[in-house]
Amino acid sequence: MDEKHVFRKTELGAGELNSRWSVLSHKHRRCLILIDGRKTARDLAACFRPGEFVPVVRDLVERGYVEPPPGGATALESPPGGDFPFIDEARFREIQQRAVKEVSDRLGPAGDPLAVTIARCETPEQLRVALRTVERVLEGFLGGEYAKSFVKRTGKDLMG
Repeated sequence: MDEKHVFRKTELGAGELNSRWSVLSHKHRRCLILIDGRKTARDLAACFRPGEFVPVVRDLVERGYVEPPPGGATALESPPGGDFPFIDEARFREIQQRAVKEVSDRLGPAGDPLAVTIARCETPEQLRVALRTVERVLEGFLGGEYAKSFVKRTGKDLMG
């Protein structure tokens, strides 16, 4: 799939969002809401766990809620190792170190377990998954707004 492709809702998709009774799963509905005719496939993939976006959008295309990309639904194949290639090893380590430092600076010794969780991630995809846990823990220490900001900022950096 072309990571620069911009998806658009069909009339059926727009109607589904206006309906009181949805037949879509939470992930499918969230994806349909996020599809706004401006975000690229890469932008949308950043809002999902690694490997989740392509199957969800493919299903929405096949069900007629989203316009297919050039090449049709068959063009929606999951790239190996996640939705899209993200960043190289050096950039990943830089982002990882910055995240560990920020957690340590903000929480002091109380943040050590969280810093270790981040430091143990070996790939950008592992860190993206770990950010879900990191967000919950940061919420307890620093509040929801900061936790969401940290996770969003780090996740965006991991997307390149």
